[in-house]
Amino acid sequence: MNALVDGLDRVRLGWLQLLGPLASPFVRSRELRSASALAMSIALALVLTAVAPLELLALGPLVLGVPHLAADVRYLVVRPGLHRRAAFWIAVVAPLVALGVTSASWLGFVAMLGAVLTLPSVWTARRVAMAMLAAVSLVASFTLPRVIAPVIAHAHNLIAVGFFLAWPHLVSRERTSAWHRAVTMLFVLASIAIFSGAFDSLALDAGRLELGEGMGTNVDVHLATLVPSAFVEVEHALALRFVLFFAFAQSVHYATWLRAIPDEDRERETPRTFRASIEAMRLEGSLPVMSVFGVLALGLAVWAAIDLYEARMGYLRGALFHGYLELAVIGALFAQSGAGASRLRDLGSAA
Repeated sequence: MNALVDGLDRVRLGWLQLLGPLASPFVRSRELRSASALAMSIALALVLTAVAPLELLALGPLVLGVPHLAADVRYLVVRPGLHRRAAFWIAVVAPLVALGVTSASWLGFVAMLGAVLTLPSVWTARRVAMAMLAAVSLVASFTLPRVIAPVIAHAHNLIAVGFFLAWPHLVSRERTSAWHRAVTMLFVLASIAIFSGAFDSLALDAGRLELGEGMGTNVDVHLATLVPSAFVEVEHALALRFVLFFAFAQSVHYATWLRAIPDEDRERETPRTFRASIEAMRLEGSLPVMSVFGVLALGLAVWAAIDLYEARMGYLRGALFHGYLELAVIGALFAQSGAGASRLRDLGSAA
């Protein structure tokens, strides 16, 4: 293991030396580095959405799904110290585990409500409003499941970009920068292009919306799960754009949690070595958790080699929890905010 880590560090050092002065601004500036990486990810995701949307939907979760779940848990739970609060395990983790077992989406809103109700802070108007929103969402998940499920699917992709924009503020640095705003605007413009129909003709070319047998679901399945048709009647072209947008935004979602937010979260401006990153995980207590996710990623890869379709569906069932985890943390952050600004570390400060 040590030899592998040292080898990776040597490869990265050699690459930086090869780039020479070109690499210097990116090494010195965390914000430039994270924003540039996310901008390139947005561009790549847009190209792949245009030329191979269903392949992106089928293979993206299998390759990047488990690692991004690990990042989700590390930066939203372990780093702030939420895992040290007994109330968090009872009110948030327990419903999310039950959600993973049963696929009953209403349990996600139970977790969101639990996150707000068990805050150690005093009750404020914000907290009351967030508790009411969680309760209303819980009721809506029973009465309008065909609407709520697609909305949550799309919202959780947008939440990642929102976290990227807000992360410096959440970890007590500058609220945001021109680089953060620029890359967020790039995401918005790409999304507008998708919904304006700029990629319809490419996506509708022969074979673009059909996968080989065993690779994954066809476009009709995605139309049924990603378009809130019970809420608004949409024509087929617009419904297709919802699917294309999800393929694009999901890829950006992965890049945000795997590349941009880890950079934004570090205290030091320059990037860590791989060895230093592992040591940081050991000190914060997340290394065992990350090891478990590593085993899960390996297991998913083996499963995909045997049955790609079932592996993808199995991952999606198991990953349902993380969108609601993000909502629970956002709800707690908003409810905790008063006259001053809330920080992620404040959520785990009380045992």
